[in-house]
Amino acid sequence: MSDWSPARIRRGLEDHGVTIAEVARRSRVSRSTVARRLGAPPPKVATTIARILRVPRSAIWPRSFRGMRTNGGSGFEGATVGRRLGGWGLSTSGPNAALFGALPYLRARGRELDRNDAWVKKGISSYVANVIGTGIVPRWKLDDQALKEEIQRTFRRWTDEADATGVSDFYGQQATVARTQFVAGECLVRFRPRTMDDGLVVPLQLQGLEPDHLDESKDGPTPLGNLVRFGIEFDQIGRRVAYYLRREHPGDALPMSSVDYGRYETVRVPASEVLHIFQQERFGQARGISRLATVVLRLYQFSHYEDAELMRKSAAAMIGGFITETTGDIIPFGKDLGRDARTKQLIMASSRERSRSSGRART
Repeated sequence: MSDWSPARIRRGLEDHGVTIAEVARRSRVSRSTVARRLGAPPPKVATTIARILRVPRSAIWPRSFRGMRTNGGSGFEGATVGRRLGGWGLSTSGPNAALFGALPYLRARGRELDRNDAWVKKGISSYVANVIGTGIVPRWKLDDQALKEEIQRTFRRWTDEADATGVSDFYGQQATVARTQFVAGECLVRFRPRTMDDGLVVPLQLQGLEPDHLDESKDGPTPLGNLVRFGIEFDQIGRRVAYYLRREHPGDALPMSSVDYGRYETVRVPASEVLHIFQQERFGQARGISRLATVVLRLYQFSHYEDAELMRKSAAAMIGGFITETTGDIIPFGKDLGRDARTKQLIMASSRERSRSSGRART
């Protein structure tokens, strides 16, 4: 059953001789609030309209109010939609619908906090130190001791050559992956096979990629009957078969540069050649969510509060004052004015008023 359209609700109110303004007056909200939100009104507006039309709220807006109690009675308190909870937390979005459109903003704001919030940067560094430490080292389960030592020597030599960019080693890549996964919610690692002519100990290198490389514009069915979601191709039984990756980071173009550097060139990479590292929080979830998603708003507000408090203290520290005689002479601290208490109070009040006036003039 679908909700009543705003036009149908308006007609019902007109049939009962009630205007939008009257509904707003009875609900104690603005007229514009009622007019804009007839399709999904606040609970108190919905209650007012239901009483006027003599129809239950669950019949007018079944998707919002069906089977929910306003207060009291049996059932669960967490399912109420009364004054305390209203329409809070009633989204039934699936694991991927909830991510659609939100991922770029969460990544960008998480990186902003990482760049400019010292508390966040310290927390991320502690997380990486606890998870990775100096590096996760494999242990070989082999009975042949000589073979085990040979593999270990080869592996140690390979770790220095593991990074496809040549910037870090295998353990440094681990730390960067952990950091990226915390801030952006996910990280990609692509296997890059090499030839024996490249002079590597093992003809294989690893290329770390930020999730921005995934081409999220690739979405929909493929000619083979597979489905692409968020730049990831799934087969007909839900297995990942490929990733659509941009050759370059889409946000890494140099200012005033006319060279594209392949930012929007996409290649299809088999899933067997890609590690997609993220924490799955819901079944069917295709992408990862930043660990900072739940605290972005609170940290933003706290940063502004802290900055405002520091500015207030800084401004207060620049305000000074002097206690003077009625003749204008400065009175040394601790000197008895030789007057009664009432006269001293008047002099102190006059001094405070001059100090406030001076502060306003400087401002």
